Amino acid sequence: MTESKHVSLQSRKKFQSWYIPEPLLVFGDGKTHIDPKVGLTLYGPLRTDSGVPTPTSISVGIIGTGETLGQTKIFLQSLMKKVPSSNDNPFHHPPFPGFKDAFDCFLTLSDEFNETITTFDVKRAVEQPIFEKRVESAVKLFLDKIENISERVPKPNVVVCALPQDVVDSCVVKRTSTGIVKVKRPPKRGDLAETLKHHLTPDATGKKQVFLDNFEAEALKIIEKDIEVTNFWRALKAGGMAFGMPTQIVWPSTTQPKKIDGKQNRQDLATIAWNFSVALHYKGSGFPWTMTRMKIGTCYVGITFFKDLTDDENRMRTSMAQVFTYTGEGLVIRGDRFEWDKHQDRSPHLNEKGAEELLKKAIELYTNRIGQPPLRVVVHKSSKYWEDEKRGFESALKEIKMHDLVAIGERDIRFFRYGQFPPLRGTVIQLGKTNYLLYTRGFTPYLRTYPGAHVPLPLDILEHYGDSSPDVVLTEILALSKMNWNSADFSLAKPITLLFSKKVGEVMASLPESVNPRHEYLYYM
Repeated sequence: MTESKHVSLQSRKKFQSWYIPEPLLVFGDGKTHIDPKVGLTLYGPLRTDSGVPTPTSISVGIIGTGETLGQTKIFLQSLMKKVPSSNDNPFHHPPFPGFKDAFDCFLTLSDEFNETITTFDVKRAVEQPIFEKRVESAVKLFLDKIENISERVPKPNVVVCALPQDVVDSCVVKRTSTGIVKVKRPPKRGDLAETLKHHLTPDATGKKQVFLDNFEAEALKIIEKDIEVTNFWRALKAGGMAFGMPTQIVWPSTTQPKKIDGKQNRQDLATIAWNFSVALHYKGSGFPWTMTRMKIGTCYVGITFFKDLTDDENRMRTSMAQVFTYTGEGLVIRGDRFEWDKHQDRSPHLNEKGAEELLKKAIELYTNRIGQPPLRVVVHKSSKYWEDEKRGFESALKEIKMHDLVAIGERDIRFFRYGQFPPLRGTVIQLGKTNYLLYTRGFTPYLRTYPGAHVPLPLDILEHYGDSSPDVVLTEILALSKMNWNSADFSLAKPITLLFSKKVGEVMASLPESVNPRHEYLYYM
């Protein structure tokens, strides 16, 4: 075991530890399997009684240049056939059986749903000298075409935006493992901000340091802002939301995966097909799978916060709740803006009234979607509950039969076991009465490997208040890490309640307060 200097565990010589078996997923008409890919291959997607019919056909529109539109059309047509795996581990990388066999659903492509962007317009957009203007121009090219498609009758279920390499090179850098597209930013901006603070602070004589180039204090505000002013992915998702069609962004590395700029794509063709197809099925109103522990009447709520992009002082925050029904459907609700002094705590906290109102809105949204209030509410939050906050949540839960408030963080502690692999996924280590470490990433027996590149960090279950046993709470967190319908991954590091909080918050932050955001989670993916 290793630990950071901030954690003192020397007094604990022994830890109680146990293993939670891998949770099963539900497919088809109730069949179960441990693996999303195999479950879909054998049984097809979940058939729910939620009132939303299982799609039998998903129509897809494509926006791109002549080149990227053509490449994407060929790629989508390839999804209708079996895609073999080139990986040596068939458990981790099984072949893709074809869209119809995996989802019992056809892909419908038609030129009537497509829109072409001219290379002239792309060139004019990417040659803008100012980065923000470049992104705005490129995003507008796609939004104008999305609007055109939205006016057609019928209109497609999903719109695929096929980015030209020029747009990728000029307006975005790349997508990270969690799917977030980041713009270029100065290296070590935190260190630079601290240096500027030092130089802009009066010295013992009362004078400030003088920059030879007359550096303005306003630059400090820009550098300190932790979230980018302009982001292509975020702006496209936020703008496209108004047209009532979910969007799927396609990168050149997806449609031309063998080599981009001379670099080999890390994913094999079958994995690319699996991930893209699951996201496409979800955005076409499908329910790929759910978890066996997701009992009818349970509402899962992830509480997070995002920053105000227009706030130069970096003080304003907005609360946000991500709601998940027992079918696995995700919903998003925006809370209220409030001022937060980060010197109080790095993580924002709600006052009693704010906590009560946000959770009441989440419960109301669930009730409207399902048709009846939840029997049990589970709240996940990425920091400990302050007393006012806790009272507010509990007040909102007065009419709910059962509830659990869980704080989930990360701690720089690593445990090791004999051999070449890390601890098993599902390993629990108890640190205190209500404090546990849970390995959501680790050696996975079913896959015969550890599907990661670095030594995994366990989740830190900071505290738990409520009716359920620790085993129930921990097993649910492990199961919720398999509920990402944006890919076919076996599991991810965090439960879906908190997994994409930054990503969803960035899209939400790009929407004006006067605009009512869509509740459906699929618009933020």
